[in-house]
Amino acid sequence: MQSIFDADGERALAQLLAAPTLIAFDFDGTLVPIVARPEDSRLDERMRQALRALAPLAPLAIVSGRSAADLRQRAEVGARYLVGNHGNEGLPGSSSQAAAAIAICARWLAALRQRLPAVLNDPGVRFEDKTRTLSLHYRGARDPEAAAAALRGLID
Repeated sequence: MQSIFDADGERALAQLLAAPTLIAFDFDGTLVPIVARPEDSRLDERMRQALRALAPLAPLAIVSGRSAADLRQRAEVGARYLVGNHGNEGLPGSSSQAAAAIAICARWLAALRQRLPAVLNDPGVRFEDKTRTLSLHYRGARDPEAAAAALRGLID
């Protein structure tokens, strides 16, 4: 991989940006560090300024497993595309499948909430309802490996 922080890298980046280019970044784990509680994630000011400077130069996309509404609150930097819910929001055509995704997610959430306490009573395990997708967080579980196994069993 070539570094963009040396003279050759800068030339390669300038050449790349001379052609129509979409620049896309993942949010969690790339633009911001992974945190124990997703709601605590924030762009630091240096990253926010860099993205705002980049946005007018080329189409910019920020992609996330978060909902598009959540992403808008955390990453309002002038990006042309905010793609949420693992591509279920923010892409052309994604709204045509929204009702089906929302209904499926609601059924899964109800079933998991009903069954989880019998399998795993751990306040460190929680659901994040993103309307069109559902995330199961277990990093804070008393025993993350046991929690992961129990969640896999429920999903199976």
